[in-house]
Amino acid sequence: MAGFAIGQWLLNVLAIVQFLWLLFAREPNLGLASFGNSFSIWLAEVGRFLTCASEEKPFPWKPWPHEPGPAP
Repeated sequence: MAGFAIGQWLLNVLAIVQFLWLLFAREPNLGLASFGNSFSIWLAEVGRFLTCASEEKPFPWKPWPHEPGPAP
């Protein structure tokens, strides 16, 4: 559960950094968006595991989720 709490905190930090990037660069940071996509998938996997909705253990017991990033 501590990992999930830290994950929520990190997701908030990522959102703030992306907001500031958008504010100054006027375009999203695609690397940050791609990481945020896979990170949100991981958080969902953790949530499903913690609530017993899934018996599949999340990272680090399986590889980090890699999904295609958002379209530019």
